[in-house]
Amino acid sequence: MIDWRSALQRWITKHSKVIPQELAALRQEFVTRFPKETITAMTLEDYALGHSDYLNSFCYWIEFKTRLLGSIAGGSSSKHGIYWSE
Repeated sequence: MIDWRSALQRWITKHSKVIPQELAALRQEFVTRFPKETITAMTLEDYALGHSDYLNSFCYWIEFKTRLLGSIAGGSSSKHGIYWSE
């Protein structure tokens, strides 16, 4: 069994404790585009993949545009709960 505390300490010594500027800017762009206070009021077009303006959707951003912050890319779109289908 791996001791997670030791693994965390090794990781901390190899990685910066400060977010790089380009990642901070990406995070800020996401937070500005999708403020958490507006998530529950999103329209289907604002949220879902699969329609003509999907590149501006929340799901596209969370799956593809913010990969460098942490990725959920790949697999089925069912992970989003809602998918646009015509």
